[in-house]
Amino acid sequence: MIPDIFRDGPLEIRFGEHLVFVHGVEVELRPIEWRLLVILVRERPNVVSFRVLRREAWIHSGPREGTDQDLVKWHMGYVIRKLGTDNIQAVPGFGYKYVPIAREFRIFD
Repeated sequence: MIPDIFRDGPLEIRFGEHLVFVHGVEVELRPIEWRLLVILVRERPNVVSFRVLRREAWIHSGPREGTDQDLVKWHMGYVIRKLGTDNIQAVPGFGYKYVPIAREFRIFD
């Protein structure tokens, strides 16, 4: 179950409001970027494959051209740059994973 608010180091995600903050500053994510981030946080600490990320993030939109890796890498690059944190790590040839910065992150329901 995903909590209402997730905090890890400088990152704060307010799921109910679809808001993301880094160091208290709101970060604007496009819907696909938001879904990719939510998937990684939900599946932490597991690695999520390119195929699973594409299938789940693009669930509400039609087919896209390009490989699973191409699409996911393109959009994940934006997420990583916008967050400016080390929370998301690429696993070459497989996908991505969310890596907590804090040893203990805080979840608020």
